[in-house]
Amino acid sequence: MKLKHTGKVAVGVAVIAVALTGCGAGGDGADGSSNDDPVAGAEALGGEEIAAQLDELYAAAQEAGETSVIAYGPGEQLYGAAYQTFMQRYPDISVTGEYIFGAELSTRLEQEAASGQNVGSILTAGPPAVNAANGAGQCSAYEPFTAEYLDSDLISEGGTYRALVGYPFGIGYNTDLISEADLPQTYTDLSDPAFSGQFVLNDPTTVNGTTNTMAAMWADGLIDEAWVADVGAQDSLFRTNAALATQAVATGEAAFDPFTQYVTFKQSIDDGLPVDFYFPLENARIEYHYSCVLEGAPNSNATELFYNWLFTPEGQEALSTTGVYGIRPDTPSPEGLPSFEEATADLMASPAVAEAGATTQQFLEVARQYFQP
Repeated sequence: MKLKHTGKVAVGVAVIAVALTGCGAGGDGADGSSNDDPVAGAEALGGEEIAAQLDELYAAAQEAGETSVIAYGPGEQLYGAAYQTFMQRYPDISVTGEYIFGAELSTRLEQEAASGQNVGSILTAGPPAVNAANGAGQCSAYEPFTAEYLDSDLISEGGTYRALVGYPFGIGYNTDLISEADLPQTYTDLSDPAFSGQFVLNDPTTVNGTTNTMAAMWADGLIDEAWVADVGAQDSLFRTNAALATQAVATGEAAFDPFTQYVTFKQSIDDGLPVDFYFPLENARIEYHYSCVLEGAPNSNATELFYNWLFTPEGQEALSTTGVYGIRPDTPSPEGLPSFEEATADLMASPAVAEAGATTQQFLEVARQYFQP
């Protein structure tokens, strides 16, 4: 990747590693903490007071025999490595992330709420999904004591959900077919006829990351109907999901995907395929994913422990290694991407959470006139 590395990732991983030597399965204390270096362990959690509160929840979970937490959401297939960090620190509690989204997620939450047989404890999702769950009364008004740093605009009215991570969007490209210098340097450049026939889009007539991004651009006044018409005439490929769009770039069917999440390309980059990722800094796109404790969540002590841990320095650093931005100040950026401060210096406006779904639907009414998958 051509963007400047922050140098913080290695440091962040080291901090986590140091913290784990001080807590978890190898700890000497009854609460799982270590007598060897308790200060290092506490700092990784946000300080001694926070660490003590978390230890109290852990002890309560142990006493109640609470051994598991299940998280639902469309990003859960990514977070397993981060959750291992939690389980090393609190080894008596297992965390399982279940990759579920769309209608299946809505149905699951409705069924559990109606039956009272709650299985999921935590929801992590993009704006439309978390807003729908909250509107259905499925998010509880639990306030984590580790997330006081969050700005009020990242917390819902009533405190039922709050931002957890930011997903960086950009341009994934095949390095054998196109150079970074020859890519669109901003999203709006995509309408240039020079890019005709070179790119792939996740189906631009359905709700997905591509259309959410274009809808945000539309709402922010960055594009108009003429732009949509021009891009629709660009003879691009269409794929039914983001994974297939990434595959089209990796195999050389398309030179680039102009509206993709970094996490979608990260595995291909790590696998050494001829792909890379460009993050436009002008009118940059970061989509926040939000989280809430589900109403009626089982294993309440273990659930609250895990939910609070997600917002600690250790939790945010662990999440950032999966390819998303942690939103806690000074959290390291994903490898190869600019710092969060640099990435958000010129950010395109995102619709309010409660309006995100409607904004995308309004944009789709226009997009379907010009895109014919």
